Amino acid sequence: IFYLKKDWKNSNDEFVFDCRTTNGISSVGVTIHAILSCCALPTHIQCKLTSIALEISVRTVIALITQYRPCVVIESERMIIFEKINAYSNHDLVLEHLPIDQIYLFTICSLATMLQFKIQINNFEYDQCITEYLKTLISITIDETNQNALFDGTTNFINDQYNKLICDIYPNGLPTDISPILTALFIARQIPFELIDLIYDVRNSQCEEFSKLGYDTIIKDNKIIYNGNRQDRQIDKNLYAHDIRSGVAVLLLALYHVNTNQWNKNEEIIIHQYEQIERGYGNLLYQKLCEFGFDIQLIYELSS
Repeated sequence: IFYLKKDWKNSNDEFVFDCRTTNGISSVGVTIHAILSCCALPTHIQCKLTSIALEISVRTVIALITQYRPCVVIESERMIIFEKINAYSNHDLVLEHLPIDQIYLFTICSLATMLQFKIQINNFEYDQCITEYLKTLISITIDETNQNALFDGTTNFINDQYNKLICDIYPNGLPTDISPILTALFIARQIPFELIDLIYDVRNSQCEEFSKLGYDTIIKDNKIIYNGNRQDRQIDKNLYAHDIRSGVAVLLLALYHVNTNQWNKNEEIIIHQYEQIERGYGNLLYQKLCEFGFDIQLIYELSS
């Protein structure tokens, strides 16, 4: 928590904020946090956000916050401008902190479940939505005294039959951010499913990459359907991370594929545009996968 103390009523300040990370990539997380911060400022302060990300999640946030404070989005310049308004809003904007750690936790636990190994997490942070959903899939033992948790990915799914998955606002459904990871998880365990995303109309770019590995899905509007089978055909070893969540889903399924007995150990899979994954996970996921012993290399391609 931080406090910004200033005599705002006598201020004519104008803020300019660059929404890129230290490696120069426009960040969805930074953009969304900057947008929400601008909304929390008094309306007679002009805010200009530059190098913004324009993914669908950012557009959703923009649509929501315009109810509180109008803004101008200049897509060609990747810029958002909150103009000065000489009046104070009657709305109170309440922001609820949803830690990215829970999505990271779900990512790691999904990998453990796909490759069927156990993982212990110290200083575990319980989450009503993520943790309780994981409990419906695999065995989880939580030591409430010292906040440690053991996730046993070696167990069979509690429900290994056809699953209908709904992504919606909690408690009506699962977080939409985990939907691409869910598709990778269920495909790896060869469990049929129908995933319906009631938040986003199109969140299925990972499925195009899955098909290159022989895992075909059916796309119908905002639904993804998988019949539990894999096609026996020559795979395409060049995969792409289209955005943060679909990218990490592709990474997980690729790791599953090269670490099972159906893979020639002398071959490799290349995931292009890994910087998309870095926008959400930084270097943390790569470091953890290396600690787990996976044979992966991070190569930065030189732009032409």
